[in-house]
Amino acid sequence: MIMLFIPQVILIGEFVTYIAAIEIMVWIAFGKSSMKENIKKVLFIYLVTFLLNGIINIFHVEDNMWKVLFIVLISCGIMIVGIKKVMEMIGEESVRYIVKIIQGNKSVSVKALKDTGNHLTDPLTSKPVSIIEKDILYALIENTEKKLYVPFQSVGKSHGLMETYIVEQIELDGKQYHNAEIGVFEGKLSKNNEYQMILHPKLFESGGK
Repeated sequence: MIMLFIPQVILIGEFVTYIAAIEIMVWIAFGKSSMKENIKKVLFIYLVTFLLNGIINIFHVEDNMWKVLFIVLISCGIMIVGIKKVMEMIGEESVRYIVKIIQGNKSVSVKALKDTGNHLTDPLTSKPVSIIEKDILYALIENTEKKLYVPFQSVGKSHGLMETYIVEQIELDGKQYHNAEIGVFEGKLSKNNEYQMILHPKLFESGGK
C-alpha cells in the first residue's frame, strides 16, 4: 500500500519487506526489548528463514502450498528440539524454565536459568545448591527456618559462605523435587530481570523425587 502511494521512493519496498515487517513480527512475538536483544532476534529470524528456504528448495515443493506447510512445520519442530538440546549442552542463557517453589502454605513462581557451570554443593548434606534472589526466597522463609551456610568461590571473591535453606518442594518441568536446597543471592541475577534463579544441573539428573 505504501509503494502505491509513494512509487517514487525506490527503496521503500525493501525497507517495508526486510526491516519494518521483521520488526513488527519481533514486537508481536517477544514484546519490547533492548537494542542488543532486538538485533539478536532479528538475526535469528533471518537465519531460520534462510534454513527453511533451503529445505523447501531441497524437496522442490514450491508448487504445492500444503507440501510447503507440511515441510515447514516438520522442519520447525526439528529445529526447536535441536536448538534446545544444543543450548542445554553449552549452558546458554536462553535455556530457561518456570520454577514453582513451595514452602508451607506459601508458593512463588520464578523464571530460572539452568547453568551447567554451577557446581555448588553442600558438603554436609551433599545436596546440589540452586541460587535465587534474596527478596524472593525471604518472602517464603519464616524466621524460624533453619539457616545453613555453604562455602563457595566466585569471580572477585576467592572464598565466602552462602546462606542456604531447605525448601519443601520445587516443581520444575512437570516434576517435583522435595527438600531441595537453595542459596541466597544478594542483588539481581540478571540485568533485565530475565531470570531470578539459577538451577543446579544435578537437579535435573535426579529426575524428580
